[in-house]
Amino acid sequence: MTLNELAVVLFGLALMVSEPADSDADSELEFTLHEPGYEATANIDPQIALDRDVLDAMQRRAREILSAGREINEGNVERYDVEWALISSTPEVMSVLRTEFLYQGGAHGEMWRAAELWNRGTGRLIEFETLFAPESLDPAIAAINEAIATDLERQKMVRGRHGGVADRIRTATTFMSPPTFAPSTEIEVFGGLTFWSGSYGLGGYAEGPYALTVPQSVFREFLAEPFRAWFGGDPVAALGRQHALMCGTVALVGCEQTD
Repeated sequence: MTLNELAVVLFGLALMVSEPADSDADSELEFTLHEPGYEATANIDPQIALDRDVLDAMQRRAREILSAGREINEGNVERYDVEWALISSTPEVMSVLRTEFLYQGGAHGEMWRAAELWNRGTGRLIEFETLFAPESLDPAIAAINEAIATDLERQKMVRGRHGGVADRIRTATTFMSPPTFAPSTEIEVFGGLTFWSGSYGLGGYAEGPYALTVPQSVFREFLAEPFRAWFGGDPVAALGRQHALMCGTVALVGCEQTD
């Protein structure tokens, strides 16, 4: 082997074992960002990796969100963690819950939740409102918000909490937030919708987050014709998964560690 050939081999080995000094080593499912005074991580559910188009788009989204997190609340964020969890899927779409934990000092951090609906054919996000016929959107909002408010009142009663949040939801002219799609008792369809709140979304911090489920029978008639076939049966209470998502943080009423 000549000296030139040896140099090429050694250069190649150096590339294999070294990492850029200014960036973190990321896997396909986990991303990290370290800056002075700011640390951020993003984790993607391994089940999402089964769909390459969605995974590629979500990876780009993860990097963008971590970078943007540094500027939340005028740059006072110290820690920012984001997790994408697959809730349900059919051959057409994936319903994903994004949970964000943000800490900027004080006694505890904040938790936010947002649903994402992914088109498995294009790897693009779908806006929830576009599933409804334009002339049926307002009736759909009214019917769904009534169901959400009723479920919230029931859950608050169980937790020994009260307040006028449910009444405000009833009279709202928009959806509370984009929902995830609940699994169904029937195959390859969704049984309903689940609307999620964060640590302060529908009550005080100690009250904990909420997951409010609406059966598909409440809103199916308002969907645009192509999307009615996406729904059927009854929503399945995926207790194991939902419990983990609801009770995965401290000081939540209704979870074992606080009961």
